[in-house]
Amino acid sequence: MQENETISSSTEEDGWEDFHKRSFVVDCHTDVVLELFGRKDMFGDRKDFRRLADRGARGHVDIPRLIDGGIDCQVFAIWSDPRRSENPTLRSLELIAQLLTEFDANRSKIRLVRTFSEIESAKDEKKIAALLSLEGGEPLADRPSLLRVFYEMGVRSLGLTWSYRNQLAFGNRENPKSGLTESGFEVVKEANNLGVILDVSHLNEAGFYDLASASRGPFIASHSNARSLREHKRNLDDRQIRLVADRGGAIGINFTPSFLSDTQATIETACKHIIYMTKLVGSEYVGLGSDFDGMEVTPVGLEDVSKVPEITRRLLESGLSRKEVENILGLSFMRVFREVLK
Repeated sequence: MQENETISSSTEEDGWEDFHKRSFVVDCHTDVVLELFGRKDMFGDRKDFRRLADRGARGHVDIPRLIDGGIDCQVFAIWSDPRRSENPTLRSLELIAQLLTEFDANRSKIRLVRTFSEIESAKDEKKIAALLSLEGGEPLADRPSLLRVFYEMGVRSLGLTWSYRNQLAFGNRENPKSGLTESGFEVVKEANNLGVILDVSHLNEAGFYDLASASRGPFIASHSNARSLREHKRNLDDRQIRLVADRGGAIGINFTPSFLSDTQATIETACKHIIYMTKLVGSEYVGLGSDFDGMEVTPVGLEDVSKVPEITRRLLESGLSRKEVENILGLSFMRVFREVLK
């Protein structure tokens, strides 16, 4: 594929369903690995496993539903709850190992990707491209050099925090005046050198601007919404949204109901956030970051990843152009992947 060639092959004659199928669709955040690893019972044994191959009766993401949703590239978050993980490094390694086992067991349908060209190759092979993201820097154990180890295992995106303060930065629930630590700045530099995408979704405001000033290239907010529509610490204000766009990044709209609305959230509510950001900065900087399997309750109409095509229908009916909708579905994040992933 040439540098300026689009990965989509949709045409103006397509109906919305065919248009969705032909578009390249990226979901920049799911927590499904926590479900795959299994829950612990009262004796400490892991029970109630889910498998990527099986269409689940609970949860939001598995391979059959990813296919139904037309997802071409799924970003899998590796998260070690800082409130409960005694050894975040070991926990993250266990989660990565579990995901790699699942990918290997389903190699005809999904593959781990590390570069932009591998994402394209997965599409050609009719496989789902799986990218790994580290959500929270606790597994680095205040040793920025460890990012290289996770990079070698396939991690290609990094959020420095998850909500709370760690060795690298302050999260969105913490001190609004303190941002990145000295180690945090070192990690940003190392991420830039390696070709790891930096993610601001859980940083507090000071950390957001620290990272923006320190990072050489584009950065993303993998799963964040518009604060102008829903006042929430996890959402971005207009100035932040504009800065992500000015730096060539992208923002994935999060489907978590409390981030969408203070009343009942629906698929229409999610589309309102998408359209708001599109009008503010342009569709080239807006995408999808569902947070599926990271929420207990979903918006009405977005019960799982198989419902994503309905977003396409509603966006087209709202008056957005097909090119704008293509960008939102995946080309915005693909542009960032092309620039950052080495």
